[in-house]
Amino acid sequence: MNLHDEKSIKKIIDGCLRNNRKHQQELFKAAGTTLMGVCIRYAKDKSEAEDFFQDGFIGIFNNLHQYEFKGSFEGWLRRVMTNCCINQIRKNKSFFLKFTENMEFQDFEEEENTKEEFEVIRNSKIEKIIQEVQKLPPQFRTCFNMFVVDGYQHKEIAEELGIAEGTSKSNVHKAKQKIIKNLMVN
Repeated sequence: MNLHDEKSIKKIIDGCLRNNRKHQQELFKAAGTTLMGVCIRYAKDKSEAEDFFQDGFIGIFNNLHQYEFKGSFEGWLRRVMTNCCINQIRKNKSFFLKFTENMEFQDFEEEENTKEEFEVIRNSKIEKIIQEVQKLPPQFRTCFNMFVVDGYQHKEIAEELGIAEGTSKSNVHKAKQKIIKNLMVN
């Protein structure tokens, strides 16, 4: 299946909406690797990523009727999967207890990375960076992924997670610093 061919996409969606297992498997095969990558970025480990992935695909199948053939189908799939990951994280109430008043920096501005830090990031393998992202506390990992990987703005992150915009900025900054620090050590 080609995720960029509208005729192929319509055929798969129609089949999935009729609960045709063949079409569901086709969609799974075509998008599974990409969507598992989304889950891995949000999860703390492989097991949690697999849970996110399973719930996400259920969400995709339940919402296929909403796809309007505007924009990229792959982008739509990624957005649904991202939202499912965020919803799963949101269910863990202890995640939100981590956001305290003293963590909110309304005037937070990111500092430039030093030349040494930039070189460490540039020379690191993507697998190692992903491992470091997965080690982050959930609040840092989620904000980092939403901002850096998925392209959300801090205002959108704040609204989605129910936190202050400054908290989102702070968490992204702290996540980057932790990643850089750990990459420099290794």
